[in-house]
Amino acid sequence: MNYFKLGLCFLLSSCSLLLNAQKDLSAILSQQKKFDEIVLEAKDYLKKEKLQKKINTSSGYQEQDGDYTRFKRWEYFWKHHLLENGQLGNPSAYQLQAKLQLRDDNPYANVQWKNFGIPKNLGAQVGPGRTTGIDFHPSNPNIFYVSTANGGIWKTEDKGRSYTPIGDNLPTLAVAAVVVDKQSPNTIYAATGDPTWFGYPSLGVFKSLDGGKNWEATALKFRIGNNLKVYTLTANPNNSKEMYLASDAGLYYTDDGF
Repeated sequence: MNYFKLGLCFLLSSCSLLLNAQKDLSAILSQQKKFDEIVLEAKDYLKKEKLQKKINTSSGYQEQDGDYTRFKRWEYFWKHHLLENGQLGNPSAYQLQAKLQLRDDNPYANVQWKNFGIPKNLGAQVGPGRTTGIDFHPSNPNIFYVSTANGGIWKTEDKGRSYTPIGDNLPTLAVAAVVVDKQSPNTIYAATGDPTWFGYPSLGVFKSLDGGKNWEATALKFRIGNNLKVYTLTANPNNSKEMYLASDAGLYYTDDGF
């Protein structure tokens, strides 16, 4: 009898451990619990499974599609869409509301979009990376520049049919925004950094006087240790020397092109 009880306890314990082991991140995030409770359980799971890995953007490899990244994206979204009691909202209802807003309020809802030149199939995060900004030549509509989160700056002279990388001489390929001087089109500004939580920090604003062949640092410099995020750089279209840079350290302004 005692052996039977011991065996039964062992069997129940094994089943309990097995069920807990099978509880992956998707199951944790799908629970009907309060947001804070799910976050604590997810962090505990990631810690135990040793999945909370730091991302090294300088190595050319980024583990951005694992459980840790999925959790951070989930956390960022839901912390802004909680009910008053701290529980998650209804994702189906939220998606329906978003669709209705797009249909009723979006003036571009019926505009047809097509890809016109950004290179494809170059990997999830390697290559051109996510598009962060775009700016145009003031008098030639065939020429414009595209900044990317992990691929520097790309230039097209044929309205997007082909692109040439011009930011490879920058100290970082993470570029948050690109600005063309409308009074002097060969002068281009690059605001470095990727504003996402896993992105490379900003090193400040860099300037090219020869259309992107060579780059030099401006007076607005950041150190990697500052871990500053730059979100956008914009210029007065009538005077490109007047520029604003938005960052998590505040708003910067210059009237002499940095």
